[in-house]
Amino acid sequence: MFSGDRVLILGAHPDDVEYGMGGTIHKFRKDFDDVTYMVMSSCLEYPPNRGIDEELRAAARLMNIQNLLLLDYPWMEFQSVRGKIRQTLFESNKKLKPDLVFIPSSRDVHQDHEVLSQESFRIFRDVSVIAYEALRSTLNFTPNLFVGLRKEDLNAKLHLLRAYKTQRKLFYFNPDIVKSLAVIRGAMSKERFAEAFEIMRLRI
Repeated sequence: MFSGDRVLILGAHPDDVEYGMGGTIHKFRKDFDDVTYMVMSSCLEYPPNRGIDEELRAAARLMNIQNLLLLDYPWMEFQSVRGKIRQTLFESNKKLKPDLVFIPSSRDVHQDHEVLSQESFRIFRDVSVIAYEALRSTLNFTPNLFVGLRKEDLNAKLHLLRAYKTQRKLFYFNPDIVKSLAVIRGAMSKERFAEAFEIMRLRI
């Protein structure tokens, strides 16, 4: 499905992408021709996140993604720099010319995720755009794409999340919850495990 595509993966914060689609990346990484992973904020303004930037870099290495871009937009304040984020995305589109872009869900209620989702869909008008799920903040999620995961893909996702030692106390980082969501999404698509997505635009 993704063979030969130039892929851009967008996350508002470190760990959003790994949580939303870590298993899918593990399953399809060899099919992607070129991958850029862009994270808009390090979230280092919040003291408990100290070191999360290095955890992100470790996770990128585990995903075999060499082109990682970590920007410094203010955590929880994307609305105040919305125009600058839009310009960054515009320039990235011109430079990278992606075939496929992954973004946060349009139904994500986190203010930073919401801004990134809306501005990404506005900028990447002529390519496929697929949105991933964030368990804590994607409310009323209505997926229309399910990626079946092998046990090895799910284990790889859990391994990715373990790289984020600063986030381990968050209840939704509990491996049982991560596995439970994969089981539920799998049951919805007649798979043992799955990750769910929202197709915003698909060009084939």
